[in-house]
Amino acid sequence: MNSAGYYLAQLDQDPVWMWPQVTRWQDAHGLGSISSDPEFGNVVYRFRPPSQQLQEYWNQTLARYHGKFPEFHVGPLEPTSLSVLLLNQGYTISETHQLLVKDLQPESNSPCQNSSSNIHIASSYSDWSGFHDLEQIVFGFPKIDADTIWREVQESRLPHSTTLLIVAEVAGTVVGSAGMTIHNTHGALWGGQVHPSWRRQGIYRDMVHYREQAARNRGLQWVFVEAKESTSYPLLSRLGYQSIGVSHVYSKR
Repeated sequence: MNSAGYYLAQLDQDPVWMWPQVTRWQDAHGLGSISSDPEFGNVVYRFRPPSQQLQEYWNQTLARYHGKFPEFHVGPLEPTSLSVLLLNQGYTISETHQLLVKDLQPESNSPCQNSSSNIHIASSYSDWSGFHDLEQIVFGFPKIDADTIWREVQESRLPHSTTLLIVAEVAGTVVGSAGMTIHNTHGALWGGQVHPSWRRQGIYRDMVHYREQAARNRGLQWVFVEAKESTSYPLLSRLGYQSIGVSHVYSKR
């Protein structure tokens, strides 16, 4: 395994994957997303102005959100001044995420699937629609219109698509889903979710294994995931993932 600094430097060069229904913004010092929904998608992922421009850039950033207070994701590479600023502005830490990596060893066969679900790459409208329906149940995300879903289906079918979505089905119903973004040397895992009625049956674990094998098939060397300490972190650590740092989510209500 390489040093934590190696993985963090690689990750910092990656384009941040965002949900299709948000607007992306990026400039020399920051990166974020803007949504019309005050409860969803208003996030600042990078905030790195020079110290002498801190207050000016803060005001400029908040102005993008037209009165809404975005979340701030503060990882190991963000300046320490950001945490101080957020606390002074009335923000608090709402979540703590472990930044986890796993080097992929060559395997000739896919890991054995132990759950009773059918796990496969999402390629149809029903797959993607089921994924978004599950988001609403698990995370309370807003409903997605049919045109957006069809666009996602078409993009996923492109020969060199860098976004891989998988779903776990039982009797034709999507009960689990997870994604992976393909980068030059690694895959970034995201969005692992299982319907409450189907948890503790190995579906989440099998979706991790499926994506690891998909990454090997693409010739990738390692995988990364940002895991909540209260949910997926314990399982992923048992599956061989190692922490390279911590990210805090700062929120203001």
